[in-house]
Amino acid sequence: PGDEVEPGDEVETGDEVETGDDPEAGDGSEADDGTDTGGTDGGVNDVAGFTLSSDSLMINDASENGTYTATLTEGASGSFTVKLDAEPSSDVVLTVKSSKPETVSISEDVKILTFTQYNWDQKQEVTVSGINNNTLGEGSATITLSVKEGRDDAFTMLDDQTVAMEVTDNDVAGFTVSAATLNLQEGASGSFTVKLDAQPSSNVVLTMVSGDPGVVMVSETESFTFTKGNWGEAKTLNVSVTDDDNLIKETISSEFSIGEVIITLSVEDFSGDNNFYGLNTDLKIFISPVNDPPKITSVASDTAKEDELYTYEAKVNDPDDNNNGDLFWSLSDEPSGMQVSDKGVVTWKPKEGVSSSGAVTLTVADGGEDGVVAWSEIFAITVTAVNDAPVIAIDEDDAVVTFTEDDKSIQIGPKLVLSDPDGENNELKLQSATVRIEKFQSDQDELAY
Repeated sequence: PGDEVEPGDEVETGDEVETGDDPEAGDGSEADDGTDTGGTDGGVNDVAGFTLSSDSLMINDASENGTYTATLTEGASGSFTVKLDAEPSSDVVLTVKSSKPETVSISEDVKILTFTQYNWDQKQEVTVSGINNNTLGEGSATITLSVKEGRDDAFTMLDDQTVAMEVTDNDVAGFTVSAATLNLQEGASGSFTVKLDAQPSSNVVLTMVSGDPGVVMVSETESFTFTKGNWGEAKTLNVSVTDDDNLIKETISSEFSIGEVIITLSVEDFSGDNNFYGLNTDLKIFISPVNDPPKITSVASDTAKEDELYTYEAKVNDPDDNNNGDLFWSLSDEPSGMQVSDKGVVTWKPKEGVSSSGAVTLTVADGGEDGVVAWSEIFAITVTAVNDAPVIAIDEDDAVVTFTEDDKSIQIGPKLVLSDPDGENNELKLQSATVRIEKFQSDQDELAY
């Protein structure tokens, strides 16, 4: 102050002026007062938050309340990614959790996503899967993303974000049968198994009806009840084919003599799960013929007369063969002279003195397919004797016939011999006899008669 300063002179003090303020403050500069700016990098447009996106899920943008929506098919998987919207001042840890792991699961029970100042803008993937639960109906679950921990208040104070997952059902109401067809022989039995394809919401009653109960019979239990608990257990359906001689004729459907009967399985109970109501399927039972034995249906006559022809035309029933040479006839223990034709006609002419045929066996057989045995009929014939007329025979060695002429007698033959074929009357008497002279030559003393 002791010196005067003239205008136009420079003043050098050699000292810096310190005001306690930032030398750059006062014209838009930021004062260093220790205040946290919220985890940004100094840009005025950065806001703490995190964003979800997906290429594999049908994911829609979050609404104002922070909820995303996405669709997933049961049994399928998809993924979405998460990244921070701004650089944090310290690590930010997010948790990802499903509200219904039995419907929608994530790769871990609780997935942890950690973002740092170095990877905050890199997407991290979360994989979700729709659980195949065999239950009819759509499913849903909520995936929640929360900031678990961090020292950056701008992120720790963020609200949770959620993904509302809608799960499309891949189950279809129906039932599966072990086989669509069954080949059975006459008199045989077989079985199917059946189970539901999906879990019902209530009981499902399955009924079984034969298209021809007289030919193919179903088991005594003609209906089965499936519940939520046993829907996946296979139930056995028993069927049996009638053993009927005429079965082939009744069920024949082609020239190959194979019968076909339809078994219908259906759900007709109104009180059950409506998803199953009205479902039905047909099972085909193909019936192949079994060789039936021939059977003699007639009865042989048990009487005959001697010297008269006995005839017995046997009647036979065989669905498989005709009695026109397809069958084989035979006799055993038959009397002399008895025969049987290839059509089953028995003939016999009892001889004099035969009183019985004895026990005779008449047998008919076919080709013996399927181990079929021959059919036999045993019969016995009582023979009635017939009274035969006596027989007059000429004994040429002892003839006595007398001719008289001029008081002279000539004796010539023959001598007559009387006999009875029945041998029952030994006192036969000749009541009369006539001799007719055919030729007489007196010069030769010969008489022809």
